[in-house]
Amino acid sequence: MERGTSRIPEFYKMNIEERRRIIKELVKLTDDDIKILDSGLDLSIADKMIENVIGITQLPL
Repeated sequence: MERGTSRIPEFYKMNIEERRRIIKELVKLTDDDIKILDSGLDLSIADKMIENVIGITQLPL
């Protein structure tokens, strides 16, 4: 993999675990950081982030 670039060749061909491993290494994430990717945002936190929250929806990253 090239240094100094965000390009990851054939990233789209990797499975989710492979993608997570690559990203974890590149940005030095912890196992706890990776676990967050599997959890949703709590409504009480969303209420502090955005005015007049009535719900949340999840989008894939």
